[in-house]
Amino acid sequence: MFTFKIDLAPFEEQVKRMDAAIDQMPFALSRALNDAANDAYEYLIEETWPKAVKVRNASFLRWALRTKFSTKYDLTVEIYDNTPDQRAHLALHAEGGVKLPKGAHLIVPTDNVSRGASGVRQSQKPANMVGKVVKGNKIYQAVGRGKNKHLKLMYVLVPRTQQPKDVPFHEDFEQIMIESSRRHFKERMIQAMRSRK
Repeated sequence: MFTFKIDLAPFEEQVKRMDAAIDQMPFALSRALNDAANDAYEYLIEETWPKAVKVRNASFLRWALRTKFSTKYDLTVEIYDNTPDQRAHLALHAEGGVKLPKGAHLIVPTDNVSRGASGVRQSQKPANMVGKVVKGNKIYQAVGRGKNKHLKLMYVLVPRTQQPKDVPFHEDFEQIMIESSRRHFKERMIQAMRSRK
């Protein structure tokens, strides 16, 4: 989902300034990239996501994201959506686009649907709702008694929905990776030189 490939030129210059062995650069750079990937992972969870969306479950993004680390042979790091079928729709949040249903319709909850830390409450999911009434492309719940009995709109069925680009995942990931990898590189290069045989 978010992949970072490094421009080696600034790091090669730093190795020359340090008068270090260039053959240790891939190892040191891989370690610095992995440190930066950990920094970016935490930043996306602690800063980017909560500033962009209303967080109902604080551990959700930590559960959804995984990191693929670099090696000295492949200087690429990646943070990706690990949810089954990318059900978190993180790429859509990052890039915008059209959310399509797996079946005939997307079921879009209205403001009348109560949400907890894990999403819609079990008792208010369409399959479990007591007093459910389906009319056209809307799902209502019958509430009240006697004269006060009425239908409350709970869900709307739509063939697709537009997801705006609302979370700057790519921008924040790239910025943190550049800044953090440069910050960690010198220390990792010194460690690589110490362990050199």
